[in-house]
Amino acid sequence: MKIPSESEWRAWAGWDALPEFPLPTAGRAVVIAAHPDDEVLGFGGSLSLLAASGLDLTVITVTDGGAGSPNSPAI
Repeated sequence: MKIPSESEWRAWAGWDALPEFPLPTAGRAVVIAAHPDDEVLGFGGSLSLLAASGLDLTVITVTDGGAGSPNSPAI
């Protein structure tokens, strides 16, 4: 499977059809991720906007990721 380049992602015609999800601008947000780095890969841009708004953020990771890539070398 070929991974699209950034320019291919940006050129995708479907972006304008996606609904906008309004983010809170005050208060607190809790993000729950199934695996380490899922919160960044799936919600990183929104986390950045929430932090910039001054929200109190809590990120919860449900697993330690130990079984995520059993054949990968340890870093």
